[in-house]
Amino acid sequence: MLKHTYRLLVITAALNVSCLISCAEPNGPVSSVLLTQGETYTRIGTSEGESLRLQIDADAGWIVRFRAWSVGVLAGVEVTIKNANEEVVYQDTGQGTELRVDGFRVVTDGLYTATVRWLEGSGVAGYRFDVVGLSSDRLQVQSRPSLSTPLAGHRAVLLPDGRLLVTGGHTVGSGLAAGQLIPVATTTLINPETGESGPGQQMLDARAYHATAVFPGGPYQGQVLIAGGLGTAGDALITTEIFNPETGDFTRGPDLPEPRAYLDALPIRVPLDSEPLFLDNNIVLAFGERTRRGPQHSFADGLYSEVDENRREIWRTDGEVVQRISNGDSAALLETGRLFGRMVFQPSSRSIMFIGGGIDTIPTAAGCQQAPNNVCHCTSAEVPLCTEFSDCQDGQCETIRSYTRKDLATDVVEVHRDGQRFTLPPSGRLNRARAAFGIAQLSGDRVLVAGGVSAVRRNFWANEARLMEAPDTIDSVELWTPSDPASGIDGTWRVLLPLSVPREHFSLALLADGGVYAIGGMTPMPGGHRGVDLIERYDDDILRFIPVGNLVRGQAASQVILTEDAREAWLLGGEARNVPSNSIETVTLLSE
Repeated sequence: MLKHTYRLLVITAALNVSCLISCAEPNGPVSSVLLTQGETYTRIGTSEGESLRLQIDADAGWIVRFRAWSVGVLAGVEVTIKNANEEVVYQDTGQGTELRVDGFRVVTDGLYTATVRWLEGSGVAGYRFDVVGLSSDRLQVQSRPSLSTPLAGHRAVLLPDGRLLVTGGHTVGSGLAAGQLIPVATTTLINPETGESGPGQQMLDARAYHATAVFPGGPYQGQVLIAGGLGTAGDALITTEIFNPETGDFTRGPDLPEPRAYLDALPIRVPLDSEPLFLDNNIVLAFGERTRRGPQHSFADGLYSEVDENRREIWRTDGEVVQRISNGDSAALLETGRLFGRMVFQPSSRSIMFIGGGIDTIPTAAGCQQAPNNVCHCTSAEVPLCTEFSDCQDGQCETIRSYTRKDLATDVVEVHRDGQRFTLPPSGRLNRARAAFGIAQLSGDRVLVAGGVSAVRRNFWANEARLMEAPDTIDSVELWTPSDPASGIDGTWRVLLPLSVPREHFSLALLADGGVYAIGGMTPMPGGHRGVDLIERYDDDILRFIPVGNLVRGQAASQVILTEDAREAWLLGGEARNVPSNSIETVTLLSE
């Protein structure tokens, strides 16, 4: 039950009657205010450098959301939250006119103090806290020894012997926003039981945003496929390599049919009591793009080339060769190429679902249209849609102007079954188009998706924010229930209650207690994006997410890997405000 508290107000004849809830006298000497849960405190005449103590009378077990925002030219806010013992439980700086704390866990009863200081300007400031959930007494979050170097765009898998393998990535730049990346070939091996980690052998190629998966059977059972990705020259790679956990060595694997980056890998293993499937013990590769350093067409007379192109081909590999998923062209091609979509294998129906993702789209800005030879023509004066860069070879540099389409999210869901691929009808599509979303597979071949983004963010530059295609972070949640011929029910997506906070580039982790945990990601804030530290748990009985805790540090695109017993999730690296991170955290289920 929530406590009822009273606000301490400074009331004078100068009080502005336009204030929504409560106001302080302009420039009045307010040293501290006791906030009331669910109500807004407004402070008029706040100036840069001014500090204010906001107190929250909280109960142990609360998950508290705190928000500070301003009106006018007041911007940049520092917040430090301390418990009754003067220990810091949260500290951050907002870059714009707002700072949100998605949730911090109240460990002990008492007064929690938020000290707020605005960095520039003057204006009206508002403050509010809400209790958004109750923390789980069965969940422990802790920091672990960090990675040796910050990493984003890396990949991680659980090895058969229980260790975690981290491969590649980049140490500078952002893969979630437009920018230049420098991939690395380094690897790390982590023992979850002891927490110890150390460097593994270097990969044969430096790569980021590649695909990794463990072969579920066949001659390479237990070994790891590493495929494609971005290379050091900025081009997509055609190479693959295979890691042998027993020897620690990387050996060259079969080449891909063509270079590809940002692709996904899905290992296929049918139940032992089922008939063999031609994909059994294979790894399926799909999604991604053919990224190139230079343009695919030259710039001339206002024509700008397409630099990257999303790919439609679906491949499979048994470790010896990479080939199309079937001999039929229609089965080997997606309806459209996609980026940051997701795929799941449904054992009961022996089918693969290809869900959402971003598809190549020509912007709607005035002057943009399709031209012959797959070249885009754009003369828009409103938004500078063309990128200029130098291509240097043998000391000779050529200035190239290129144009990249925008990858809008799609609601299309496609299914591959028994060597055939088909697109579900409108009734089987997502209710909300999305890319870079969280996904979890539930019992009965049900699929849970949450959050995401309306367009792939990495293809948008800051000066293109005025495009109607500009990315929008999503909080909606949907649940797929397959068709049941006996009852006459067709497969459909059901809209559930939304997440507590919009988030993209995050993970849904199905832990041993049967709960699905939303972990990490990023969400918008004035002037940019920030990591999400709130942990939410999906309860299948009530069909909704409930806040249950918070990470030590919120960040996007972490590699989230479960231990073999599914009682612990490891969060490895990622991006915090478009900067690679070396952070490692664990979310652990405590014994009942």
